[in-house]
Amino acid sequence: MKNFYLKIFVIFLSIIVLSGCTAKSKNTISNGEQFNNILMNYFIEKDTNQLPLLINFISSKKMLEKQKNTKAPLMGFFAGIYHENEDLFEQLEEMKLSNSALSLLSSSKEFEEIAEDMLSHKDYVLESPKALDSFWGYFFATGRDDVIQKLCYTSENSGDTIVKGAAKWSLDSNRKQFPDKIKKCSDYTK
Repeated sequence: MKNFYLKIFVIFLSIIVLSGCTAKSKNTISNGEQFNNILMNYFIEKDTNQLPLLINFISSKKMLEKQKNTKAPLMGFFAGIYHENEDLFEQLEEMKLSNSALSLLSSSKEFEEIAEDMLSHKDYVLESPKALDSFWGYFFATGRDDVIQKLCYTSENSGDTIVKGAAKWSLDSNRKQFPDKIKKCSDYTK
């Protein structure tokens, strides 16, 4: 009988430990693949509980210092978050973060105004690959069709062959991943 209670206790303890490990894994981001998955799928469910995890990962892994090409899409993403939920964005700013992560959030607030102005002008093309990256970030935060329309307009009307090609490639690539959300450019001009 003593062994029976000991086994029950061990099983109970194992469940507590395993559930604690599971809870911890949901409260942190452990690698870049998990980070990218959360970032690129945020617009689908808009689970705001993931935002502190994202900004903490950026801060703790020093992403902005180590990977210079991440600033534009991340700035666009957090600009979209700011556009949709200023109160939540302010909570992110109050977190203990690296200077570069705080600077990213500050830049994102400024970019939100620029992005909204650009989106209001239907005949304006994005002028650089970094601008494309920023608008993709904005899309992954908001899921807004007008962002895709802007990217489509750029892919069809940019005078810069590099920007035009990058816009077409990124639209095709992301359309394969999200065919229900990112339509063909011709669907936006109907």
